[in-house]
Amino acid sequence: SRDILIVGGILFSFALSLPLTPTPSLLGKFNTFAQISLAAGVLALHGLQWPLATPIEILTYAVGAVTALSGGHYILKWSRTAFRAETSV
Repeated sequence: SRDILIVGGILFSFALSLPLTPTPSLLGKFNTFAQISLAAGVLALHGLQWPLATPIEILTYAVGAVTALSGGHYILKWSRTAFRAETSV
């Protein structure tokens, strides 16, 4: 969902001819790491029968929160860029 938001923002900026240089944020990179870690944990839980149910549940909520924060951060970055472009015209 966060990635769809990012792509949507880029397409919207393109449609409005707003200058936008997409750059990854540290929070976005951490989010990607957290999502990959969660996927690896779920695979280990089910594929290798590792007893990770409680840590996976906690990680699921943490990844959801980080994903929401990261999406919000990208919205904030895009809004600032769009506002600057609008005021400089």
